[in-house]
Amino acid sequence: GRRPERRQLRTTEVTEALLLDYSGEDAVENIRELVLRDMGIEAMAPPMRRLVRLELLSLSHNRLCELSALPSMLALSDLNLSGNRLSSLAPLAHCRALRRLFVSGNKVASLAPLRRCSELRTLAAASNLVSSLGEVIATLLELPRLAELELAANPCALGEPYRHEL
Repeated sequence: GRRPERRQLRTTEVTEALLLDYSGEDAVENIRELVLRDMGIEAMAPPMRRLVRLELLSLSHNRLCELSALPSMLALSDLNLSGNRLSSLAPLAHCRALRRLFVSGNKVASLAPLRRCSELRTLAAASNLVSSLGEVIATLLELPRLAELELAANPCALGEPYRHEL
């Protein structure tokens, strides 16, 4: 019999050329929207720190474990990081213009860094490792504009207190 072929995991290095190619812009600093989904990206490369005008970024379904370039993206309003390997949202504390955040399907244990994102209207954080309902509630109280929240399949969402408290 034939042996099944092994699917090779592709890894994409984020270079200036790639950013320009995918955005259609002539300079990294001018990019406002960027969609790099399912490309095997493992890290936010140095050229991404120059995305200072970026408003929309989708890096969903990659292999990201860190968000080092995010603090320079002060104009970012829409961010999709679903389906990665993130354990911390700490760099998002700098993204004060953030309105929509999708981080479902990661390994995030705390939403506390989002307390400074007071413009946040949509937060999808299902299927993570968020366990403290008290911390979630304290974070939500700091987000006055939040209208949509998804926390299903997190340890904090299991059991009766979840529905009662929220």
